[in-house]
Amino acid sequence: MRKNKKKIVLLCVLCVLGILIPCTFFARKSLKNNEEGIVYVESVSSIHQLGSGSGLFQRYSGIVEPQETTEVKRNMDRVIKDVYVKVGDLVEEGTPLFSYETGELELQLSHAELELERLSASITDLNEQVGLLNNASVGANELSLEHKAQILTTQNELKQAEYDRKSKQVEVEQLKSSVENSVVKSTVTGVVKSIGGDATASEGNGESYMTLLSMTNYRIKGTVSEQSVSQLQVEQPVIVRSRVNKEQTWKGKITMIDLNNMLTPNDLNMGGNSEVATNYPFYVELESTENLILGQHVYVELDEGQDQSSEGIWLYDYYLMNEDDKSYVYVENDHKLEKREVQLGAYDEQQQRYEILDGLTGDDYIAFPDEQVKEGIACEKMQNGSLTEVEE
Repeated sequence: MRKNKKKIVLLCVLCVLGILIPCTFFARKSLKNNEEGIVYVESVSSIHQLGSGSGLFQRYSGIVEPQETTEVKRNMDRVIKDVYVKVGDLVEEGTPLFSYETGELELQLSHAELELERLSASITDLNEQVGLLNNASVGANELSLEHKAQILTTQNELKQAEYDRKSKQVEVEQLKSSVENSVVKSTVTGVVKSIGGDATASEGNGESYMTLLSMTNYRIKGTVSEQSVSQLQVEQPVIVRSRVNKEQTWKGKITMIDLNNMLTPNDLNMGGNSEVATNYPFYVELESTENLILGQHVYVELDEGQDQSSEGIWLYDYYLMNEDDKSYVYVENDHKLEKREVQLGAYDEQQQRYEILDGLTGDDYIAFPDEQVKEGIACEKMQNGSLTEVEE
């Protein structure tokens, strides 16, 4: 008894939230006789409209989140001087985030530039010495060993000085770059999610110091239960639908189904209820993010053509009966059911609907043909999902 109560409560909650197929769909597929032998019929026009995003297709809960999270790293060998933003601030690409102390670097740069000047002067002197030694050897029949050694030594000193100058030039450029780029700027347009780390820490290098949430590229993070996860596939096209305006939609495709990160009840805002079914996140990449808002809650539907308009009357195949190569439906006629032949046209495999060429109009009312429905039985009409008794 306790398990049955839990099942009933869970089913009610899911129906209210719209996570499962709406209850109206189940009603249409299980229109049973009541105790008085009366069946329920529904208008063809309302059934036809089910193929246009009205809720027949299973929906999954989703939320708009950043396509990417950018980590801004800091150099742990340097001391942070100023932080220009705080958590929650909106920043654009190029916005200053924080800066480093530059006093010690500027001192190192001055010393390096002086050393570079000294090396340049030394190279000039050594070039002159090499020239003088070479001039002194002009016209001599044979150079003394001492003279040869002096030329060779001076040339080696020159090469070493030139190498040292190149190395020092690289050091000067690096120091200049560090001084000039002491202000770290944002590379994305987004929101500052977190600021952390010890500004005076000196262990390690390249530690993440800030986290930015991109505001330009959104994706949808959906939730699917373990019972339904097998219905989803990567690259599957989907329709993302606004919760407040069902006509507002976005197209996309599933890019990942994360079976390695099970969602906890807290992730689903269900507290510590351990009896909730296991859920997994999946992610949708959108063709366009226009008019979406970060954190907005949406529905995700597998795209099976439900938003494509279709002319004429289309009827789901489970309303049809086939006998002797002919197709029939139960139609309300003068408060009773009539078994009427219909002419079928094209078949939509995705939505499992037939085009009705003849035999029905949008104003007709039909019944689901379960085992208890018979021709001539009394019926009641359903209007917008509720029952309306046929007037005598």
